[in-house]
Amino acid sequence: MKMILKFASILFLAGFVLACQKEEEEELTRDYSNDNFYYYFNEKIFLTQVMDKILIKFSSDTNKEQILALISEADSLKLTNGAYWYEGPLRFAALESKDEKLISLETLKSLKERDEIISATYIHRRYNGGNLSGIMDDFTVRLKSSTSYEQLKKLAEKNACKIGQKDRYANNQYTLHVSKTSELNAMQMANKFHEAKFVAFAEPNFIILNAIPQF
Repeated sequence: MKMILKFASILFLAGFVLACQKEEEEELTRDYSNDNFYYYFNEKIFLTQVMDKILIKFSSDTNKEQILALISEADSLKLTNGAYWYEGPLRFAALESKDEKLISLETLKSLKERDEIISATYIHRRYNGGNLSGIMDDFTVRLKSSTSYEQLKKLAEKNACKIGQKDRYANNQYTLHVSKTSELNAMQMANKFHEAKFVAFAEPNFIILNAIPQF
């Protein structure tokens, strides 16, 4: 009888540990279908948010030493497999929590308060467990041929977005930038623009982490 009770206790303990591990995994990778998708030719592509990893974009005048100093100051964060880019005006780094716990919204907010940081967002996993990817502060918008630049300008101003470069090769196509004080990130804002009747499409610009050089 004692052996049976002991065996039952072991099974209960094992089941409890597995349940805790599963709960922790779900905590780190949440699928918020209402928010985490983007439009691709009017089809919704859903993503899974990975909450122990973030992508930070730095201002173009931030030098290498400043970026590395900021990363070292973040006690709970480290570079994700050395993922780091410092080329021309583009500077960004993929970070993850040292203890594999989720990175809080408060941490993202405090990072965005720094002058040298343009955006800080959670990383996503694509295509049913595929590559990790991140977004920054920008998304691409193509206008319908009947749409004027003034219409785009009014929509951008209404949503506190800045119109950036016009595409050199595609007609009526622009890069827009989201303010870091906005409640919406670049993917959510792209969806909002996509749903405007005078926009042909709007898509976030992704960074595929597997393609980032090792630092």
